[in-house]
Amino acid sequence: MKLLAEYPIDCDGLRAGGNADWVAKRGDRMLIVIEAKQCDLRKGRYQLLAMMEALRICNKKLDDPIHTLNGICTDFQNWLFADNDGDVMNTEITGCEMSGDVFPESIVKICERVYHIMLNL
Repeated sequence: MKLLAEYPIDCDGLRAGGNADWVAKRGDRMLIVIEAKQCDLRKGRYQLLAMMEALRICNKKLDDPIHTLNGICTDFQNWLFADNDGDVMNTEITGCEMSGDVFPESIVKICERVYHIMLNL
């Protein structure tokens, strides 16, 4: 598995794409991670979904297409998880409230979700 910064996402014949902030990659499989700039998860969401759509189109051209594409957009307090099985795009937003020195228990579920995605790459 490789962790790559500023990874270019583009597809021949498609005028969409750009650089993902981070990509965890194993073979042809990858997890796209977008850092929501200025804590604006909405703008980061659009960037993530556009990149996932570009990947979906590229994926169709593979001899052995990947069944599910995964992406995460986060401002490190709010987390948007997205997956696309080729037909349907699913998204889920979850938060992690940080207050003082108290360990945020909700971060455990977020870590478990990321771990599960990484295992399935």
